[in-house]
Amino acid sequence: MSEPAPAGNVFQEYFINVFRYKYVQYQGRARRREYWMFCLFYTVLELIFVALFAMGLDTLGNYLSNIFSAATLLPSVCLGIRRLHDIGKSGWWILVFYGIIIVAAFILGFSVAAESLVGLVVCAVALIANIVVFLVFLCLDSQPGENQYGPNPKTASGEITETLI
Repeated sequence: MSEPAPAGNVFQEYFINVFRYKYVQYQGRARRREYWMFCLFYTVLELIFVALFAMGLDTLGNYLSNIFSAATLLPSVCLGIRRLHDIGKSGWWILVFYGIIIVAAFILGFSVAAESLVGLVVCAVALIANIVVFLVFLCLDSQPGENQYGPNPKTASGEITETLI
């Protein structure tokens, strides 16, 4: 399927189209706007599920949240990879990011069980450093021109194709 022209509907353009046309597409590049708009809509929908949970619809909110999280896992990871490609970084950096989180969670579990303050501090520092580095990567501007991952999605024939919201 080819990607459609921008729909004019921001929700469809940056959230729905990721599912319809880029569900597991890890090749190519994704602009900052595409990444952060997807994150915004994901967060808003998760907050709706939390609201359902808070209104006493525990089971419904929990099921919907779990199904939604499972359905968005692959597109989120692929979008993160494409965002890294846009700044000229390998998509394997996402494995480093998630790997540090998994290892820290594993160590944290043993540290809490063993009541080890050193383990807690090491995990906290590793997680904070990991998040800061990844956020810096995600906030960097696109690499100008074409890179090894494809053409700059910001430009077409040297012209800016979109304006900021």
